[in-house]
Amino acid sequence: MPRDYPAFCYSLTGYSGGGKKLIAEYQNSNREQLYAPRQYALGLNHKHLPEMQLYSGLDSAPIFTPIVGNYYQGDAVTIPLFPRMLTKNVTAKDIQELLASYYKDERFIRVMPYESEAYLEDGYFNLMQ
Repeated sequence: MPRDYPAFCYSLTGYSGGGKKLIAEYQNSNREQLYAPRQYALGLNHKHLPEMQLYSGLDSAPIFTPIVGNYYQGDAVTIPLFPRMLTKNVTAKDIQELLASYYKDERFIRVMPYESEAYLEDGYFNLMQ
C-alpha cells in the first residue's frame, strides 16, 4: 500500500476486550440493547489507532470502527483493500498467500485458504474446523 492509502477497518469483538467496566455491564445487565452488536469509538480516537498507523506504515491513522457483540471473547477484523490503489499489481490469492505465510505460526490467527469451502458452512465461517 502507498503511505497515503485511505485505510479503514472494522472489527467485531467480544466484550471482554472492553475491560472490567464493560464486562460487568454485559454480565450484570438485563438491558435489551446489549443483545445487538453496537459500534463504539465513533469519535475516531480508539486507543489502538497509533499502533495501527505505526505497524501499517501509513502517513495517517486508518478509520477504525470497532463493534462490540454480546459474547465474551473473540475478534474478527476486516480491512478492505482496493487493488487499483495498491503500489503493485497483486491478486487476492497473492494477498492470501502473504497473510497465510506471515501468520502461519500464530496460535490465535487463522487465514482462510484461498477459494476453499473447507471451512465454510452454508456460506458462513465454520469455526469448529
